[in-house]
Amino acid sequence: MRIYMVGIGGMGMAPLAIYLAQSGHEVVGQDGNLPGRVYDLLKEAGVGIQERIPENTELLVYSSAVRANHPLREEAARREIPQIRRGEMLAEVIAKKKLIAVVGSHGKTTTTSLLIWALARSGLKADYVLGGLFKDDIMLPANGSDAEWIIAEVDESDGTIEQFTPEITVAVNFDWDHPEKYPQRKDLEDAFVRLFDRTRKAVFIPSECPILAEIKKQCSGTFFTYGGTDADFIYNLTEEKGGKQIIRLSGRFSQKDVLLNAPGYFNRHNAAAALSVVHSLGGNIGFETLADYAGVFRRQGVLLEDGSITVVEDYAHHPAEIDALIAFSRKKYAGRPLWMVFQPHRYTRTRQYAADFAKSIGLADTCFMLPVYSAGEFPLENSASETIMTHLPEAACPVRLFDNDRDLLQALVAEVPEGAVVLFVGAGSVNVTARLFIAMRCAPNNVFEQWKSFLGDQVSKETVLRLNEPLANKTTFRLGGNAACYAEPVNRYDLQRILRAAKLFSIKHFIMGLGSNVLVPDEGFRGLVIRLADSHWRFIEYLDDGRFYCMAGASLKRLSAEACKQGIGGFEFMEGIPASVGGALRMNAGAMGGSMFDRVESIDFLNENYDFVTLPRSAFNAEYRHCHEIAHATVIGAILVSAERKEPESIRATMNAFMEKRRNGQPLEPSAGCVFKNQPDYSAGKLIDECGLKGKRVGGAEVSPMHANFIVNRDHATAGDVLALAKQIHAIVLEKRGVDLEPEVFLLGKDWADVWKS
Repeated sequence: MRIYMVGIGGMGMAPLAIYLAQSGHEVVGQDGNLPGRVYDLLKEAGVGIQERIPENTELLVYSSAVRANHPLREEAARREIPQIRRGEMLAEVIAKKKLIAVVGSHGKTTTTSLLIWALARSGLKADYVLGGLFKDDIMLPANGSDAEWIIAEVDESDGTIEQFTPEITVAVNFDWDHPEKYPQRKDLEDAFVRLFDRTRKAVFIPSECPILAEIKKQCSGTFFTYGGTDADFIYNLTEEKGGKQIIRLSGRFSQKDVLLNAPGYFNRHNAAAALSVVHSLGGNIGFETLADYAGVFRRQGVLLEDGSITVVEDYAHHPAEIDALIAFSRKKYAGRPLWMVFQPHRYTRTRQYAADFAKSIGLADTCFMLPVYSAGEFPLENSASETIMTHLPEAACPVRLFDNDRDLLQALVAEVPEGAVVLFVGAGSVNVTARLFIAMRCAPNNVFEQWKSFLGDQVSKETVLRLNEPLANKTTFRLGGNAACYAEPVNRYDLQRILRAAKLFSIKHFIMGLGSNVLVPDEGFRGLVIRLADSHWRFIEYLDDGRFYCMAGASLKRLSAEACKQGIGGFEFMEGIPASVGGALRMNAGAMGGSMFDRVESIDFLNENYDFVTLPRSAFNAEYRHCHEIAHATVIGAILVSAERKEPESIRATMNAFMEKRRNGQPLEPSAGCVFKNQPDYSAGKLIDECGLKGKRVGGAEVSPMHANFIVNRDHATAGDVLALAKQIHAIVLEKRGVDLEPEVFLLGKDWADVWKS
């Protein structure tokens, strides 16, 4: 099938997308926030990223966090494209396989990853869909083949747990969670009862969980327990050192030791659950089965260990998980101050567990708390972070609530003591806060280095981030200095991160297209220059009825050639404009009597908050060489349209005529195009010519003898030469003709008015 996925970057959606692609489906999708590493994995698996639903889409799959009024879901409804939730899709595509389902309130992803790892090394073949990412890049988070068995997490949060009929079920634990779906604890218990009763072969539960033991009594299937001495599958710790531990297996296991490449109680508990299933399936368990286990992203991940402090991120968003993390950290980092940055996850969970969260975070030595990460929920009464503060016990550590990252980080950088372990805890955006902290700490006096450090592991590996980047070779003028920061993002998600990071560090930015209408000063630009140079940005697709979807980096020359190929007139004027679609739209570029907004149907762009927006042509008030609505925006792409149908030969003839006119009337030497704007009542080039300025030089810069409105780089000109010459032209025309010429070329980092005054 041809499948479009909304919310494709989520930890449930991305692995499913990969599985679907591996199973032979054609998969593309979109997300509001696609992490760089996820983008890389999707691309590697052949999954496409596209803002629009393709014309031939047969099914739309959406994350449970995507509401019915999402624009893409509404579009799918208008186009009568069937829609299905992520969990329902997973159940449907694995229905013919034997499912090993992993359920529980927390620890599902870790247990699933351990089971995947152990089965792969025990000689048993199984497909899988993980609800997260492995820490290394060796194993994808999904695998689709002709295997008889499949391993998958089954999510109770949205009710799709009811769609699955497993062969084997592993229940890691039980805590009443997701009260928005299960108002009473018994509602969730009943969902587990139904799942266990549907399980065909066996259910595995921990021996020390009394609630699961009670649920077991209501079921008629086969159960096995794993855990301590009274369990069917017994494990005991024999040694723990250096982030590894040796587990001794007994009971129904064949007695042996297993080396686990992960520390702590919960990891060995989850490993025992996984190994119990492997044993029951006849897999070969050896000492090395889990010795190279990579672990899961955002689970006890050490982000910084610099000899002074340690920074750890963890996905813990339930009180039991936080308790376990603190207990583990107290043991691993004995004697060191334990600081925590906590971001509650979901209003419903915060309201339900406010008192328990207060007890848990109070176990640290110091806790800084952020506002609740909503995950798409609306605020409820007694559901904010302030509610947790009201439940803090007298013995709790100092807890401070901050309204935003900036204030929290300033306090953290100033106050965190030497030797501290700083835990960034939560399932929302607190991992980004952690990276901000590291950047601020590691480069305290250089915002440009902070920017690059912060973005380092958040963007795709193909995205370019550099400092002190030369710009002369990136402009048509072939002159100027360096940019303090430079980026070439490979997708709009990385572009958003790059722009938001610049805002966080108060770095001004400039989006450079083909560099055809910009002058870079000799001293360079103390800011960020972004170029949309990757092939992703040059994409052009012919839709129908004279409509083209063009990404911002596509050249106008190529677009006019594509229109000619399709027999669509009205784009001929673009042929000789040395600009990309994005830059041309921002300045409403034009030539030969045509301009960009003559062809606009709609534009995709990032607004001033860097949110993705699509607006129709009617929303824009385009003027000569300017469009106010996107003057400070970042164009992502646009649908350009023309109703003119012509023979390609006729279109090519017009384009050739325009090309010849330019060739005969515009200089070939390096320049930035026309320096000054024409106005309805005058031609800037004609005024300059009438003032006798053709051929006038300053250093290596010259007023073109061919076209007076061009300053050309005649002989190794500097930006200073160009500015001095432009100043003289402006002053002479003002004096002789009384016209205050307005520059058309963008002066990077400076104001032309200051040049005239200098």
